[in-house]
Amino acid sequence: MSKRVDPKLPQFFGRPSRMPYGVRPVAEQIAPDTTTAYYQSPVMDGTRDGYYCVNLYKPEERPKYEIPVLTIHEAVPGHHLQIALAQELGEEMGLYDDPYDKFGQLTYEMWRAVRLVVDTGLHHRRWTWQQAIDYFKANAALGDRFDLRAFHDVALGSGALPLDVLAANVRRWIGETQQQ
Repeated sequence: MSKRVDPKLPQFFGRPSRMPYGVRPVAEQIAPDTTTAYYQSPVMDGTRDGYYCVNLYKPEERPKYEIPVLTIHEAVPGHHLQIALAQELGEEMGLYDDPYDKFGQLTYEMWRAVRLVVDTGLHHRRWTWQQAIDYFKANAALGDRFDLRAFHDVALGSGALPLDVLAANVRRWIGETQQQ
């Protein structure tokens, strides 16, 4: 699955990661007690690649529909490229081959939406559910002028940032794009 994603990355990212990544199994001794998959970051000096670690323990109990969504989230274009848009990109890239793959995507999107929107907006900012919905609708600023590759360049260009700094970078990019 990861190798299906790799050739599609230039269509969605103007500046792809230069750091290589690999796929490897979770160590057998910890596999029974660990998550389905996780990402291990590369060492910045280049002495170790990033790794998408896949738990192969009891594969008969793991749904195959999770393979595309986990790969997209944990490897590329997910954690390996440090983005939060991994779930949406999988469909745009044509990686969900059947209804089960799509079900996996929707399951994970629902979980992340609850985690990111509900926890942050509703708990920290004390939003009502309607306020959260209205916020997302109000922030589709560029319409047809939205460029996915340029957005990813802005979102990833400065590395991992606090959310308020990332938001300021995106707002600045939106303003510059609107003036063009």
